[in-house]
Amino acid sequence: MKDIYNELFGKEEPNLWYNEKIHNNLILMIHSYLNYKKASNFTDINEDGIQQEVQQLLKTRLTRSGFHSVREPNAFDQKRHDLLVLHSKSETPMVFYEIKTIIKEKEKEITPNLIYPDLIKLAIQKKMNPYCQVYFILAGKERVFKEAIDKAKTISLPNKFENKKSRASIRLSYEFLNEKVTHKQKHRKLLEKMKELNIEEISISPSRWKTFAGMAVITWKINRIK
Repeated sequence: MKDIYNELFGKEEPNLWYNEKIHNNLILMIHSYLNYKKASNFTDINEDGIQQEVQQLLKTRLTRSGFHSVREPNAFDQKRHDLLVLHSKSETPMVFYEIKTIIKEKEKEITPNLIYPDLIKLAIQKKMNPYCQVYFILAGKERVFKEAIDKAKTISLPNKFENKKSRASIRLSYEFLNEKVTHKQKHRKLLEKMKELNIEEISISPSRWKTFAGMAVITWKINRIK
């Protein structure tokens, strides 16, 4: 497993150096896509549109690499992850993405239910697949994101708006998430799985961020599960 991990994330040739050469370009592509749509005066973009763009980039960049990207049901409730990267020969999951967009005119705020269930889902996958990397991507209106994070009344996540060089992490406990997430049936299942796996705490840090002209693509990764 360590050899497969190094093949994807290692910096030295012929390794792919995924974080720099693929993940970073993915963030740049999403940001360019958002600004193109904004310049075209078309902001009725849904998550599927972004996911399709990301899937195409991953498909192109991973060609003949020994890895591939798919959208497929996750292991515990059969609902689809937005995107994941697999080792082609063994079908081992290596990277999980969950993507949320805030760009339509009517989308003016971020709610806990928009953010935390996906973080729980990623934490579960990190627990079940310790070698994988898991990323949460928020794409859309910079003003809405900044307001939600700065005030910390809506979401509690590492804030690079205050310091773009910050790599500070934030820990979210099971108790905190259990309190913040509305207990719809689908959310209860996630919380129950989190408890079943003895996940007491999630450590989250910033990954690649891109903000310009009122549009932002912000990513976080889950570092550790306790």
